[in-house]
Amino acid sequence: MKHLRQSLTLTGLNTATFQSVSENIIAIHHLFQRFLGKDCIQDLTAIGQLEDSLSIDMSNRYFTPRRDGQSATEIPFSTDVDPHGFLTKAAGTSLFHSEDNEVYYYERVSDGNAGDHR
Repeated sequence: MKHLRQSLTLTGLNTATFQSVSENIIAIHHLFQRFLGKDCIQDLTAIGQLEDSLSIDMSNRYFTPRRDGQSATEIPFSTDVDPHGFLTKAAGTSLFHSEDNEVYYYERVSDGNAGDHR
């Protein structure tokens, strides 16, 4: 359970802008590797491939092991994330959900006027 995570993969479907952003992320990573040394920086795993398009892969764990998060504060799951309490029950006594595990969700809503959103 401690490795249970939620993830998201973004792709620009081969658009020039997304391709450029992805290539720049790779270039920045290579710059840090040259400056710090390959042994001092983790491999870049956020850039992936989705069919024939570059993608940016992100994930976040639902839980922190209690022994690793002794200074963190436990927070409850929102009902949007865990409406039936399954994740809360799965944490047991050795894991907990903290601010570091929290993911915020946003929605773009149009108010009906052309170009107006909140």
